[in-house]
Amino acid sequence: MHSKVFVLLLAAACMAFLASCASTETGQSSQGNNAPVASQKGLPTNSSKRLFLINADGSRTEIPYYENPPSAGFIAPPYEWDPSISPSGPVQLVIRLDEQRIYIYRNRILIGYSQISTGKEGLVTPAGKYKVLQKDKDHKSSKYGSFVSVASGNTVNDSASAGQKAPSGTRYEPSPMPYFLRITNDGVGIHEGYLPGYPASHGCIRIHPDMAPRIYEVVPLGAEVTIMKSKSG
Repeated sequence: MHSKVFVLLLAAACMAFLASCASTETGQSSQGNNAPVASQKGLPTNSSKRLFLINADGSRTEIPYYENPPSAGFIAPPYEWDPSISPSGPVQLVIRLDEQRIYIYRNRILIGYSQISTGKEGLVTPAGKYKVLQKDKDHKSSKYGSFVSVASGNTVNDSASAGQKAPSGTRYEPSPMPYFLRITNDGVGIHEGYLPGYPASHGCIRIHPDMAPRIYEVVPLGAEVTIMKSKSG
């Protein structure tokens, strides 16, 4: 009887030992599957944060969130550019307001795109078909600008309008609109600008600073520009 009990106790001890070994090999502890595991360098460390890339068709692709990105270029930039795909031919620009993107075609072949920022509520960028009427690399707005401190040169108000009286100690400076491509006679155009991730302009189409000079270079006067609210128009 005693020998049978001893055998059973020995078998139980062996099973407990084997289970402990398996747990060690799989990185699990006695706390269960939800126990924290030491993070490896470069791996996502906060699963509660989610990032997405917007694809050309409007769908979203989730990418890992890195608390400390392994390199500054880890997340793909918000543009792509390869004019060598179609080195010559007429250029057409298509702007999708729903995607906040501009697509550049040459000879009907897509050679690049950029994320953009279009007109905010009350100053919505108008949908329709246009042509490039003017090119001005160093253009400045005739409607909007900032009040800047005369003493320090710091911006006091970045939402000023031309014709407004400047507060005491400030001066008015028109907003710079580099690489400007005018598409309407009342001031709407495409130019380099700040991209906050949503419509924020006074009606113009702001382009990523890396893309503005590239688009400016390949787009001739008279190029077609189509602004669409969505895929259906």
